[in-house]
Amino acid sequence: MSANLHARAGRPLISLDLSQANAIARHLIGEPFAAQLDMIVGQIMGGPIVHAVFDALYRIGASMPTFNTPDPIWGNASVDEIVNARLGAMGIV
Repeated sequence: MSANLHARAGRPLISLDLSQANAIARHLIGEPFAAQLDMIVGQIMGGPIVHAVFDALYRIGASMPTFNTPDPIWGNASVDEIVNARLGAMGIV
């Protein structure tokens, strides 16, 4: 749905790329069920009420100020840098 909103409004619902996570989830669930689930979610999320809610959230979010302050713990580190630091601390990376 984030990609759908991005196509309609020019802005994704969340800024993370979840394509790899989605592919893994589809593999775990199995393709016949994953396709049915996609169809059901598409029907529900494609309804006019849901579109109105997303449009309202987008308008509210667009008018809110942004704060470019670094995270108090991680600073301006990217998600990859944070994951590598945490996994490195556990001796995995």
